[in-house]
Amino acid sequence: MTSKNLLKAALLGLFVAVIFGSCKKDVLLNPSSNEELPLSPTDYRAPSSGAWQFTMEEVKQHFEEKQAEVAGGTFTVGNDTVRQAMADAELLWGFADTVLYAGSVDVLIVPVKAPATSQLALGKEAYFIFFDEWGSLSSRLMLIWADDSYISDNAGAYPNSFTGYIFQFTWDGVIDYSVRAELGSITHQIRDSELLDERDYDCYPGETVPFSFGGGSSSGTPIAAAISSIQLFMTYFTCFEFGNAWEGAFNSIDWFGLGNTHSINPPGNANNSGINPYYIGDFFGLSQFSGEEYLMAQAVNKFKERYGLVFSGAQTWDMIQQNCSGQFGGAGPNPLVFFHQLNGFLSAPAESMNPCLQAIIEDNALNILSQGFGLTLDEQQLHDIFSMDCIYGGDFEACAETEIENWLINYFEGLGTTLTTDQNDWITTQSPLFLADLLEILIQEQSEEEKGNLIVLLFNESNINLFATNASNTSTITPLIADDAPNTNSEWADLTPLKIWELAGPIKQDLKSRYPSQSSKIDDWFPCRVLGVAFERAVLNSLAIQNNTASLPGYSSIPDGLVTRKITDFPNGQFWIPNVIEVKGRFSTGANPIFDYSGQQLQLQDYLNYLQGVAYNSTLAHGLYLILPSGVTLGQNIVNQANAQNIPIFFSTVEQNKDIPNEIRVKPLDFVNVSNIDRSDLLFNFLPDFVVEIAVRRQFQNSNYSNPKLRYINATLDIQQAANDFEVSYLIPNVTPLECSD
Repeated sequence: MTSKNLLKAALLGLFVAVIFGSCKKDVLLNPSSNEELPLSPTDYRAPSSGAWQFTMEEVKQHFEEKQAEVAGGTFTVGNDTVRQAMADAELLWGFADTVLYAGSVDVLIVPVKAPATSQLALGKEAYFIFFDEWGSLSSRLMLIWADDSYISDNAGAYPNSFTGYIFQFTWDGVIDYSVRAELGSITHQIRDSELLDERDYDCYPGETVPFSFGGGSSSGTPIAAAISSIQLFMTYFTCFEFGNAWEGAFNSIDWFGLGNTHSINPPGNANNSGINPYYIGDFFGLSQFSGEEYLMAQAVNKFKERYGLVFSGAQTWDMIQQNCSGQFGGAGPNPLVFFHQLNGFLSAPAESMNPCLQAIIEDNALNILSQGFGLTLDEQQLHDIFSMDCIYGGDFEACAETEIENWLINYFEGLGTTLTTDQNDWITTQSPLFLADLLEILIQEQSEEEKGNLIVLLFNESNINLFATNASNTSTITPLIADDAPNTNSEWADLTPLKIWELAGPIKQDLKSRYPSQSSKIDDWFPCRVLGVAFERAVLNSLAIQNNTASLPGYSSIPDGLVTRKITDFPNGQFWIPNVIEVKGRFSTGANPIFDYSGQQLQLQDYLNYLQGVAYNSTLAHGLYLILPSGVTLGQNIVNQANAQNIPIFFSTVEQNKDIPNEIRVKPLDFVNVSNIDRSDLLFNFLPDFVVEIAVRRQFQNSNYSNPKLRYINATLDIQQAANDFEVSYLIPNVTPLECSD
C-alpha cells in the first residue's frame, strides 16, 4: 500500500473530517481480486446533502467500464499518455471519501494507488473523482500539485493556505476544469482544454526525466514504456514544475481564457464581498478545521495508512484513545506539544511499538481476514500463521494470501510428503477464499472425522476432483457426496457375536429339539450354514449389491461381491477398477475375537494377487473390502500382506437397531492401511489420511464413482430363513454339508 503524504490529509481531510463529522465510509476490498466485498447499498452512507445516489458497486462498475472503453480504443498523439495512464490506474477503494463541492455538489474522491517502487514527493497526489452529472455518473482524473513553499512554510493552516495546482482530466485525456490556487483561493482557471496540450513540451533543459512527451523527448524512452500511471503523473508534473516553459507560459499566454488578469473573484473582491465560490477549503469540506488540530489528525492518518488499517479514521482515533489512554500524554495547554507527543508515539517502529498500538494493528489484520477471507482467527492463531512482517508491513491484504499458501504447503509437507512443483502451483493458483476455508478447517478443534467431511465438502463445492491424477484437469461436475443419507430415526448399537447369538440361540435350540439325533450336526454346522448365510445375505442387502457367484479371472476363489470404482486420468480417459468385497462371519463369543484368514490363506492370496494385477497405478481405485460383526478385529497379518502388495484394505463392522433387533446395517468403511499405501499418482496425495479415508468412503456411496454404489441401508438379519433352508437341505434328508464355501 502506498504511503500517502500530508497533502492528502491537508486537502481531503480523510481523518480530520471524520473526527469532525465527515461522511467517509471505508470500504474493505477483496485483496485477491480488488473487488468490493458484498455490501448492501445502504452500507455506503450518503453525505449530508442527501444528493448522492450511487452505490460503491455502481461507482466501481462505471470506473471499470471507462477503463475498458479507453483500453480498447486507439490512443492518438495529444491524448495518449494520460489516457493510457487512466486505463492502467489502480484505485485505493478502501480510502474512498465523499466531500461537498461548492457547498452543494456531492463528490466521491478515490486515491490512485502508487507502485511499491514509487518514491512520491511530498504534496503530489493523484485521485479519481466521481460525481452526478445531470443524473448520470461521471468521473475525471484529478492531480494535486502543491508548491514547495506550501509544504515547508505553512504547516498548521493548510485548509486556508493551499498553494499549488489542481488539474482534472476527462477520459478523453484532455484537461477540464483545472486551477492554480494561492493561499487557499483560486487565482487562475483553465477553461478551454484545446488551448493547452501539455504533452507538446519538453522538460526544462538539464533536467533528466525517463519519458518522452508527445512531440518532445528527454531520455528517449517511449511514453508507452512508463512503468506505472502514478509515476508518469508525478514525473510529468515534476518536469514542468522545474521548467521555465511552464512558468513562462503562465505569464505570457492566455491559456485560461480570462485575458491576462489571471484572477477570478480573489478574496476581498467587491463583486462577491470576499466570498470565493470555489474556495479550496469548502471544496474539500475543511473550512471549519484549525491547523494544530489538523496536525494531530495527520498523525493518525499517517499511522492508519502506514499499517494499512481498514478502520475508518474516526474508528482508528477512537481505538487509539481507548487502547492507549494515558500512554502518550494529554493534549494540555499546547496543542503543538501534544501533536509531537502523539506523532512520536505513533511513529515508533513496529518491533518497539507500544502493545496498545500493536493490538490495533492485529485487530486490523483479524478484521481483514474475517471480512476479506472469511477466516476467523484469535490473536494466537494470527501469530502462529502470519509473520510479523506481514501483520505489521502495511499491506496485510496483499501478503495474507501468500502466507496462507505458505502455511498450507508447510502443513502438508509436515505430514511427510514433499510437494511437487505441480502441487505447489496448484495451491498457489487457488482462490484465496478456498485456501482460507481449508486452513480454517485444519486448525479447528474438531475430530478428524468432522474435519475430513468438511474438507471433502469444500472440494465438492469448488468442483475439485479429489482423485485427480494431475494438475491438468482437476475439475469435476460430479460432486463426491453420498447419494443416500443414513437412517437416523432409530438408535443403533454394535452387532457383536454375542448379540447375534442372542437372536440365534432360540432358533438353534428349536432345531435341536426337533432333530435330536442330528444335534451334533447342528452344533457343528449352525455357525457356518445358518449364521454365516444369514449374515452374508443381510450385509449384501445393506450394501444393496448382488451376491457374486463367479470366481475371479485366473483364480479359483469366489468373492462375495464385486464393485468397480472410477478413476479419471486426464487425458488418457476413465477407468473402472475392481474391488473385492468379502463378508466374514466370525461368531466366537470369546475374548478379543480376531479374523486373520486362518485356514483360508489361499483365498486371501488370490484376492491380493488379483487386485495387484488390476490396479491402475497408485490411485487407490482398487481394494479388498472386509465386513465383520462388531467387536471382531482384523488380523495384522492381513494388513501386512496387503501393504507389501500396495493393496488398500477397507473394513466395516455391522450395527443393530435397538428397537428392531433383527434389523441391521453396515457401518461406513475404515481405510485400515491408508497411511501405508502408495498414492503418489494422485495429485492430492498430500492431503491428510483422514481426508483420503472420507473421500474413499464417499466414492463407494456415489453412483458416479462406484458401480454399483454401496448404500448402507437397513436390512433384515433373517436367521430363521437361513435355519429353514438348512433344515430343508441337510436335516430333513439327513445329509452332512460340505465344507463352508469360505
